[in-house]
Amino acid sequence: MAIRVERNEFNAIEAAVSVSENGDLADLSFEVPKKFRNDQAMAFLHSQEVINYVAPRVFLALPGHSGDAVINALASLDLDLAGRIVGMEIHWKPASA
Repeated sequence: MAIRVERNEFNAIEAAVSVSENGDLADLSFEVPKKFRNDQAMAFLHSQEVINYVAPRVFLALPGHSGDAVINALASLDLDLAGRIVGMEIHWKPASA
């Protein structure tokens, strides 16, 4: 089933992203904006086994992965048409060579 994403995503979320030495995502954490700290908005996140919510932060840890470095990056939340958080886009610029 396709999920229609509302493109009025909530911008300017700061996410802490932990990556392994080969660049794979190990875990991430972000603070949920007050507007989305409700059962409706968090329904999809609550159904995922790798996600824990300790108000006001969401923690996602991928089993079998360990992070070597933490990167703070700006991110955008993706919402479906019902206002549930269904994804996140992480934005960071790589360091110039």
